[in-house]
Amino acid sequence: METDGTKLYDYGEELTYLKVFRQFAVDRYDVKKGRLGVLGATPLNTGLSRADKLKEMLGSERWTDIVCFGLDSGLDDIRRASECEQILVISPSGLKTAGYLKEKFGTPYEVGFPRLCESAEKAAESISGKKVLVVHQQFAANELRGHFTDCEVDCATWFMLDKRYAQENDFRIDGEETLIEKIAEGGYDVIFADPDIRRMLGGFGGEFVDFPHYAISAAMNE
Repeated sequence: METDGTKLYDYGEELTYLKVFRQFAVDRYDVKKGRLGVLGATPLNTGLSRADKLKEMLGSERWTDIVCFGLDSGLDDIRRASECEQILVISPSGLKTAGYLKEKFGTPYEVGFPRLCESAEKAAESISGKKVLVVHQQFAANELRGHFTDCEVDCATWFMLDKRYAQENDFRIDGEETLIEKIAEGGYDVIFADPDIRRMLGGFGGEFVDFPHYAISAAMNE
């Protein structure tokens, strides 16, 4: 797999997922009822080094057998990917591979993000009538957006932004200057972002709420 070291982590994840699944997930197995496959569950996206917490959050009467591909799982899980009743994509880096599994085996997929930061969720639920900016991995930002009431919420990311899952004013940050300009133009009352971003927002006079992203600050959720 060719790499040049000039792109961001999620691009590398996308390349790796797709290459490995095309290489090993080639045989069709019987679908196992209640088996959920998770794509995008990497430490950089979740702040978790193990799959236990994710499985606990995702477990339900419907999903009784959960495999987080690449996190506490191995090649045999990938070989038997067609056993999954459904795929959950929790980062844009998993979308191409989910598309491959749908085309190859007819496995349906949806996107979403498990709830991992309780303090950010509680803060979001306490805010109403504000203009808010959420900065994170795209699907994590989208998940938090759903916790606000009567707020205008824009989401931004330093990483992949898939337009199919973006709202009108969502944007990708291609540098610190872009973020600073967007904040100045946006008139935001509240910003949810990794705490390491706070120091580049010297002119921001609103409220800042920590929403850690391991790929920015290496802050774990464990």
